[in-house]
Amino acid sequence: MKFSSEDYAIILALNRDPFISITELASLLNISNEILALKISQMKTEGLLIRPVAMYEPEPFGLSRINILALVPSINALKALEKLCDEHPYTHYRARMFGGTIGMFIQFDIPEGTLDLLEHLFSELKNQGLISKYTFYPSTGMRLSVDPDLSRYNFKLSSWNFNWNVWFATLSPYPPQLPLKIPPFIDYVHFDPIRLKILRVLTSDASITPETLTFMFNISITEATSQLQFVMEHFISDVRYLYNREIFGLSETIIAFGHNVEPQRVKKLFYGIKDTPPPFYSAFDVLKEDNLYFWATMSPAQIADFTFASWQNIPNFKTHILDIKSSMLYCFYPTNFDFEKRTWKDSNSYIVKTPLLKLQNFLSIQE
Repeated sequence: MKFSSEDYAIILALNRDPFISITELASLLNISNEILALKISQMKTEGLLIRPVAMYEPEPFGLSRINILALVPSINALKALEKLCDEHPYTHYRARMFGGTIGMFIQFDIPEGTLDLLEHLFSELKNQGLISKYTFYPSTGMRLSVDPDLSRYNFKLSSWNFNWNVWFATLSPYPPQLPLKIPPFIDYVHFDPIRLKILRVLTSDASITPETLTFMFNISITEATSQLQFVMEHFISDVRYLYNREIFGLSETIIAFGHNVEPQRVKKLFYGIKDTPPPFYSAFDVLKEDNLYFWATMSPAQIADFTFASWQNIPNFKTHILDIKSSMLYCFYPTNFDFEKRTWKDSNSYIVKTPLLKLQNFLSIQE
């Protein structure tokens, strides 16, 4: 795949500001608007650029993020578990996991107080022989993520200017206390079908315009503009521009879980990622029961350096490789909210029985 210095400059600019205008970007690159528009269209056709997508945090919505590592006995069981995730209304993300063990990494954003139902669901999956072992890692809601700093990529040498051992060595020995405040709770009075539908659209494509929304939802341009602005200001936590990371050598994604990590070490890692972040896309989540979770997309060489450096610096830290090409990030699902009762759908039927029934129907067809 051809990749020029001009391509690099465009991706660098969109990575910093996904909503930068054609006029502003053309001025930065010292080219005409017409040439830039043609160039961006060509980059999308070639798969270098994809689109901007909106991100949201589950806790302000009254949802809890549950991370799960599930081991499976066979490839058929793995495919069945993927189907279960596809059918479940509260799945946020899934990816195949390999490296010593074969299984799946799954994230659910479930209504508060329904963890026992999700545990019951996975107990049933284990009883059916689709899962051999699983571990739940509930989030505290204290997390952060950082976008790649593409300026640290040496375009001429096709390499990254970063060393994990140096990064660990320069972490502050006396970090401050972790922040106690999570994002403010969104009053359900602000939920209405149009706003949640717009949120779903934005989590798939944040470049959507009010004009398109008027056509999609049969509303006026005034309402579409107002509702889009409200959702962007009150529901969205971040917007990222998706691009082909492999052109920067970012071809491998890992997740790592730390178990029974002492609070001081958690604080050092949290503020290290926050204040002096690695140049790769990284996410850090403080989990309950003194656990932590780290995610990063890196080059194979950086994966090896990270694995060795983290082994030296974080006891009980286990790293897994994810198969991103077969992964699935699910859009926001507005029908999970009951607008009559003004609450999330949280019944045993909705969270356990119906997804299991859909899975059984799928498996019966496969036989």
